[in-house]
Parts: sequence; C-alpha cells; structure tokens
Amino acid sequence: MTGRGGTSRMLSWLPPAGLPRKLCTQTLISAFGLGFFLPGNVVFFTQYVGLPATLVGLGLGISSAIAILTSVPLARLADHFGTKQIWALCTFIDAVLYLAYPLVKSFPLFLIVVSCLAVSATTGGNARMAYSFNVVPRDQQVSTMAYVRSALNIGLAVGAAGTGLALAQDSNTLLALLPMTTGAVLLASALFTAYLPPESRAGSEGRPRPARANPFKSRALTDWAFVKLAGVNGIVGSFTTILNVTLPLWILEATDAPRSLIAILFLMNTLLVITLQVRAARGAGTLEGAIRLSRRAGILICATCLIALASGIVDGPIAAIVLMTLAYLVLTAGELFFASSDWGLYAKFSPRAMRGEYQAVWQLGGQVRSLVAPALFTWLAISHRPWGWAVIGGMVLGAGLLIRPLAQACKTYDDEPESSSDQVG
Repeated sequence: MTGRGGTSRMLSWLPPAGLPRKLCTQTLISAFGLGFFLPGNVVFFTQYVGLPATLVGLGLGISSAIAILTSVPLARLADHFGTKQIWALCTFIDAVLYLAYPLVKSFPLFLIVVSCLAVSATTGGNARMAYSFNVVPRDQQVSTMAYVRSALNIGLAVGAAGTGLALAQDSNTLLALLPMTTGAVLLASALFTAYLPPESRAGSEGRPRPARANPFKSRALTDWAFVKLAGVNGIVGSFTTILNVTLPLWILEATDAPRSLIAILFLMNTLLVITLQVRAARGAGTLEGAIRLSRRAGILICATCLIALASGIVDGPIAAIVLMTLAYLVLTAGELFFASSDWGLYAKFSPRAMRGEYQAVWQLGGQVRSLVAPALFTWLAISHRPWGWAVIGGMVLGAGLLIRPLAQACKTYDDEPESSSDQVG
C-alpha cells in the first residue's frame, strides 16, 4: 500500500497526459538549453568576445527596444500562418543564432545577432502562448500553464547549474561551448515543437474555426480597454524587477546581510515556484478568480516593499537576514498569484483567431516595464532610501486595485468554440 501511495503522490506532480504533458516536455527542453547560457550571457560577450560591459548593456537595451517595436506586427503573422509553425520556426532561428555566437567578433555584429535573437525569441514566445491557449481545453488552460511554468523553472535551474560549472573553469573554450550547447538543445526543441499536434480547424461542436487574422491589420492595439488592462497588469508584474534587480542591490547597498544571502534567497524563490505554482493557480480559470488573485498579488508585492523599507531602518545582520527572507517569501507568493491571474485574464480577453496579436499586446506592459523599471526602482529604492520603497509599493498596489474596473470594461470571449486538439494529443 505504501508503494502505491508513493507512486500516486509522484504522479500527482506530473501534468495531465496528452497536450499538457507534451507542452511541459517542450518547455523543459527549451528551458534547459536557455538556462545553460543565459547566466553566462554577459560573461561570454565581455570575456570571450572582448566587448566592454557598457557596449554589451547598450546592445542588449537596443535589442529589447527593437523586439518591443516589432512584437505586435510579427505576432499577427502567427495568427495568419499558424501559431505552431511560427513557434517552431522561431525556435529554429534562435538555435542558429546561438550557434553563431562564437563567430561574433565586433560590436556591429554583436548588435545584429542579439537584435535578431530578441525579435525571434519574442515572436516565438508569443506564438507559443497563443498555441497553448488555442489547443488546450478552456477548463485546463490555467492549470496547464502552471505546470509549464514549473517545468520552465526546473529546466532553467538545471541548465544554470551547468553554466556555473563551466564558468568556474575560467576557460574560453568552455565559454564558446555554452551558446553552442544552447543552440544544439534548441534545435531538438524546434523539432519537438514541429511534431506537436496541429491546431484544430473546427471547434468542439464542429463549428468552423474563425477566419485567420489579416497580418497587415491590427485589432488588438485598437482594443483600448484591453490595452489599458495590459499596461496596468504590467505594473502589477513588477515583482520581476524587484526580485532580479532591486532587492539584490538593496541587500548589497543598504543592509548588513551577507552577500551570499542573495543566492540562497533566489534559490528559495525558484524552489517555491516549482513546487507551489500549480496550487496557486487554483481559481484563476474564472474571471472573478483571476481578478481576485491579481489584487492579492498587488497587496503582497506592496507588502514586500514595506518589509524592505523596514530592513533599511534596523541595524545588524540578523535582523537584515530575517527581514530579507520574509521579503522574498512574501514576494514569491505575490509572484505565484500574479502569474496565475495573468493567464486567467489573457484567456478571457483574447479571441481565438487573434491570440498571437493579443498576446503580444498583453506583454507590452511588461516589456516596457522591463526597460524602465530597473533604473526607476533603483533610483527610488537606493537613492531615496528607505522611503522610495513606499513609492514602489504604492504604484504596484494601485495597479492591482485598478485591475477589476479595467477588466470589467473588456470584452470576454467565453462563447467561442473550443479546440479539439487535445483529442489528437
């Protein structure tokens, strides 16, 4: 009986068989490949290529801006030609570009390669999300994305461990192997993606699928209610900047906590996301549930900022360690609820025939935030310590409270026919 019980508990951690499990497998492969290089990205270009860190930062910033400007037009191509096809093609392009990294020897070539990669990765990511929501039954969409996010974090963590071992050797040969390994893994990922089930051409009741979107005509950008919701939702998602930039800098600059605490807390965050994301997504499949979780995320992220504020007032390493650990725990809870609400809201307000374009617009708020928030939050938290944290927390809390009225103004698409692709999987 114990053996059966143990097996049952292990199976409960796995995504449902069929399309959800296939999507998780694809994500695990891609994430492992990306995790193998992304932590060493800047190290590769500064040490192997020999570019100054300032130029690397400038090039990455320019590439991000280009990806934002091209994201919506290219996402419309996915709606027109097929989300799976564009997803697989972009993954293949990503692989080729990573394989070309060791050939980069100058800043102009670096800028071209990273810009092409940013555009391809953004386009492929939008197509991936659109495909996932198109092929998974409506009542499984949010839970499937929760499993996918857990798989993403597992793959990134395992891949990053390999990067750490390579960087520890201080070898240019091993540095060159990092992007080449990522490219090889992404080639396998592209092949896996190409063999995923196609999107069904009819709904579950045999009704015709809506006509494919015109790639030269935008509708999502003129859906002002959706655009406003996407922008405010991007502000609620500020946990990414706080987690990856602001809190680590705060620990280094404004507290008595040891530097090693940053790595420990980041690992804690990763493990909690892996183990709790599926549970945190419960209830996000309904509009009311998604709104409630978004509001909860705003409150928790605001609380994180207030805890960080308090850590800048107290003295001593013990108090700093306790408060920073608490801050990361609360922030992780906010992250889990935000991710769940993000999927639930997108599922409700994106029409099936234009999911790629709507996904691109949905991500615009977060993309703009990723360009502005690192400098802004650092300026507020570090240069205006500790009370700048109150401003950051107030911004996120206000955005979280605005989600309900903005969501109520958007058109939902619950009456659209569902995909029957899960029968193929």
